[in-house]
Amino acid sequence: MISVIVCSIDDFWFEKFSKSLKETIGIEYQLIKIDNKKEKLSITKAYNKGASEAIYDILIFVHEDVVFHSQNWGVFLHGYFDNLKNPGVLGVVGSSYLPISPSDWWISDQSFIFSNYISNSKEFAGIVGSPQIKGAQVPSKVYVLDGMFLAIKKEAFEGFRFDDGLEGFHGYDTDICLQVSRKFQNYFIPNIQIEHFSKGKANLVWLLNTEKAKRKILSKINRIKKEEGFSNKIELKAFHLFLGQLYKYGDNRFNCIKLGFYYFKQVAIRSFHWRLIPVFFWYLMIFSFKRTPYFSS
Repeated sequence: MISVIVCSIDDFWFEKFSKSLKETIGIEYQLIKIDNKKEKLSITKAYNKGASEAIYDILIFVHEDVVFHSQNWGVFLHGYFDNLKNPGVLGVVGSSYLPISPSDWWISDQSFIFSNYISNSKEFAGIVGSPQIKGAQVPSKVYVLDGMFLAIKKEAFEGFRFDDGLEGFHGYDTDICLQVSRKFQNYFIPNIQIEHFSKGKANLVWLLNTEKAKRKILSKINRIKKEEGFSNKIELKAFHLFLGQLYKYGDNRFNCIKLGFYYFKQVAIRSFHWRLIPVFFWYLMIFSFKRTPYFSS
């Protein structure tokens, strides 16, 4: 049996979701709605509250603007938890490479991405969306998963929970996946296709929360890289992307430069590439001309 937890702000989309869930899950379930129009919680606090109300042993944290296209997917999900080795967080979109620089699942090298969902938008809800099918369509080990659909055993979740210190509605998925990966193995799972009617957007909150999540597990990254090795190409691109996000969303010049230099050192001592130096100094130069702070910390 499954407890499904939704942080809701839109009655129309919640009703659409609820109908789809009932028609497709194929197994006994509990639907927990956190009405965030009233409570106005961060996503982490809303999800933790929902989890505390769960009565079943599998928890699903899912966006309300999705519909399911797979029949009896709850049965498949139970099977994955029963048969996969040491399962942690299971999801339908994720990546199997973990860069040193702060990043989400959408890393630069598509060969490390696994997905099986339909991308759409609320404006075109009456039109069939675009299938996003990447990677082998078999259960696959990953590090980070997209928050549109995250499943975890209740027993595993209680050892970690979402970080209440993360504000807003971004970065929570990266954080919980990385925390759980310390003890369990996260997986991409096929056979549960959903249609998602919005697209994630990086912003200030995403940047702060994702950086916080990555810093928590740098020691684990060291162990991973010793076992699996580095991709200098991906590390360089991830660092370049992080600097660009710092410039776009970052705070005052000093904090941008300090964070940039911190991750320059982290990447350089583990996966040095000569292009790291001109990339960093190029951003150092443009940071020096940045006039408007986007936020203060």
